[in-house]
Amino acid sequence: MSSRSFTHITLKFSLLFFIVSRPLFGSDFQTVYDSAKKIRSVEIGERALELAEIHGNEEQLAKSHFLIAYYQDEKGMYYQALNHYFSALYNYQEARNYGRQIGTLMNIGAIYYVGGFYEKAIDFYKDARDMAKDMNDISRFRSIQYNIGQANRAMGNYDEANNIYLRLLAQKNDIKNKSLLNVCYTELGLIAGTHLKEYELAEDYFTHAVNIYSPADKDYVLAKVKSMNGIAYLQMMQGQLDDAKQLFNEALSLSTTNEFDKTALVDVYGNLGSLYEKIDEPDSSILMYEKGLELEPLNKFDKKYIQTANLLYKYHRAKSPERMDHYHDLIYQYGLEFAKLKAQLIQASHEYQIRAADYRRELDLRIAREKRMLWWDIFSYALTLIVIASGISFYFMEKRKRRKRLRKALDNARIIVPLPEKY
Repeated sequence: MSSRSFTHITLKFSLLFFIVSRPLFGSDFQTVYDSAKKIRSVEIGERALELAEIHGNEEQLAKSHFLIAYYQDEKGMYYQALNHYFSALYNYQEARNYGRQIGTLMNIGAIYYVGGFYEKAIDFYKDARDMAKDMNDISRFRSIQYNIGQANRAMGNYDEANNIYLRLLAQKNDIKNKSLLNVCYTELGLIAGTHLKEYELAEDYFTHAVNIYSPADKDYVLAKVKSMNGIAYLQMMQGQLDDAKQLFNEALSLSTTNEFDKTALVDVYGNLGSLYEKIDEPDSSILMYEKGLELEPLNKFDKKYIQTANLLYKYHRAKSPERMDHYHDLIYQYGLEFAKLKAQLIQASHEYQIRAADYRRELDLRIAREKRMLWWDIFSYALTLIVIASGISFYFMEKRKRRKRLRKALDNARIIVPLPEKY
């Protein structure tokens, strides 16, 4: 066999191996990635990331980073999650996957919200919102607006939050997401009741929140419990303690007999604890607070958590040294973890400030460039069509002219043809 033939055969086999091996590698990544999703595993997600790094595939890298970040976020590993979310963001940028960039920006904003950095959260929410607007993704645009309203309410910007929710509800006939409408009405009820002290208006909002659903909807019971809890809280604030107690207990009965959202149940327990304090039943009050605290994860860093833990610590100080130590440890752990989170988020903010600014600038430039390209493409297509149409028109006009010239030539030919001699 000549060396030239050997070279050709080697190249053919190499090419065949390359073609066959690429789908195999891709399926390996997908198998590992799907396994990580199925069992919600950070460790298997990291293995998927290793495979993505081997392949150098931007989309796979982005998906892996996002998956790891999502499960770290669930576990309260916020700083680690933030690092992976930022990596996912830049990989999605390289892959030109704008839809997934929106989701990643929203999750970054949510971590800053948990840490109490509401203005920073709003910055990321606004980046996501602007991108959703440019993509004409109206559904996510509205959801992000709600997140911005929630952050404003947490900051005490009640008027701004109120206006955002009202603007969303003005579009309610176009909104298919019942959950979004429900939370908007609920937020408006909280603002009207606790900030504006407009109790009748607040009750209307809470009633509308549950009426979004029909009794057959899967979220109906949860919406009803939240509505009852909100109305009972208004009654408690107005001194209608018997009515409030009855309604709280009805909400509690509904929420403990269903597959339920623990956050809503924590709220009911907390409000019942406050009510029992008002009617001077301290043992019942403490029981409600303890039940609520058992359900609420420390790493959600809700202000009510530390307030409740402090109240329980003071209560048990004179009654049970063991329980007192337990709540003392909770307060200490909360303070330590929350301080650590704030420090990490500040560090992350400094680390990514320049990159985030570059990202936003590059995003603006890219969107502007693609808009220009879109208009240029439209112009080019239109110009091409005009040229083609002009060419076709010119062809048929010329064809018509040639026919006229030919017909005229034939007519002239008939005139000059000599007559036969017999005539």
